[in-house]
Amino acid sequence: MYYLLYASSAVRPFDASELDALLQVSRRNNAAADVSGMLLHHDGSFLQYLEGNEEDVSGVFERISKDPRHHGVFVLDKGSMAARALPSWSMGYEPLD
Repeated sequence: MYYLLYASSAVRPFDASELDALLQVSRRNNAAADVSGMLLHHDGSFLQYLEGNEEDVSGVFERISKDPRHHGVFVLDKGSMAARALPSWSMGYEPLD
C-alpha cells in the first residue's frame, strides 16, 4: 500500500458550495481509482492524504496537481505501509477553525 500527503493553497477562497462540489467529485474519482483519503481545509489552505496502489495514487495526485484552482502544491511525505489507514473513506473531510 502506498500513501502520499501534500499541501496546497487555493488561488481564491472556496465557498461552501464549491467545497461541497469539490468533495463530491473527489469522492467519485477516488472510489473509481480505489484510492482513499482525507482532506483538511482552513482559510484557503489544503492538506490532503491519499492512499492506495502507488500507480492509482500517483494518477490521482497528478490530476490534482494540475488543477488550476490551487497552487503551491508540494509533497510533504510519501511511502509504503502495510495496510490502509482509512479503508472506508473515498475522501473524508474536515474543515479546520
